[in-house]
Amino acid sequence: MRRRGLSQLLLYRDALPVLLVATLLIWAIGHTVHRSGKAPPRLHGAYDVTFAGSISGSGHAVVTPKMVKIDATVSDAQGNSVTFTAPNLSIDDSTYRFHGGGAMGAAGVQISGRLDPDDNAIGRCRITATFLTTDGNVGRIAGAHN
Repeated sequence: MRRRGLSQLLLYRDALPVLLVATLLIWAIGHTVHRSGKAPPRLHGAYDVTFAGSISGSGHAVVTPKMVKIDATVSDAQGNSVTFTAPNLSIDDSTYRFHGGGAMGAAGVQISGRLDPDDNAIGRCRITATFLTTDGNVGRIAGAHN
């Protein structure tokens, strides 16, 4: 009889760590799914952006839950003023990345970028992107939340 009680005690002792690990794993999966489902509300709104590369200048971006819009007046290498517009850059559902097309003057432009939420190191949300125009201009866009 005493031997049977000891074997049951050993069974409970071995099952307890497995149960604890399984509980922590279920909690971690649920916590990760909950966090990645929605962008922080602070991410949305107006941004001031700066252009660099084959063109230079500044402008504004607006971030909504599903899209990014960028408008700016920039200067090309010859000093000509050109309008840069990308009215509907779609945000990927599972990340903070966005992409799409627009126009820089008469040339088409493809844009790919990302949004970085607030953090303790820098504080404000950031936007960065790379663009390529159909006439070969390449550059970067960077900015921060207003």
